[in-house]
Amino acid sequence: MSAPAIDTDLIAMSWPDRLRYAADQDMGASDLARAVGVSNAAVSKQAKRHGVRLTDQRRSAAHAERMRARARALHADPEFAAANAERARARHADPEFAAAHAERMRARNADPEFNPLAALTERERADYDTFKRAGYERNEAFAMIGRDDLIGGRA
Repeated sequence: MSAPAIDTDLIAMSWPDRLRYAADQDMGASDLARAVGVSNAAVSKQAKRHGVRLTDQRRSAAHAERMRARARALHADPEFAAANAERARARHADPEFAAAHAERMRARNADPEFNPLAALTERERADYDTFKRAGYERNEAFAMIGRDDLIGGRA
């Protein structure tokens, strides 16, 4: 990615002016760093010092599409796919890894922050399961058992 076309001499500006200009132009820290000829860390440090929030380009739709294309290209390579599958098989065949992974998953699923169903009492869980089997949506089932506080969480 090259530096964006800039109609202003950013190098001649002071840091506060550069940062305000970059924020107004929806530039990210890496864009400003390339345009000025400094590191990303220097731009981030100055932005923090002057209280300016620059756009996080990693959250843009264009970045997401670039990463998807990169992953598709990587996984389309048969050598990579075979090596990756072999690594995963070897890792999961290790009894220590499997036991540690199972323990991590049990702990995560028991955490109400991650799994709202862990916050239900036995009676609420039985009612919830009954409503789900009857075809109700998750949030409808939470509302029916009187747990509106869990609506919107992940389960």
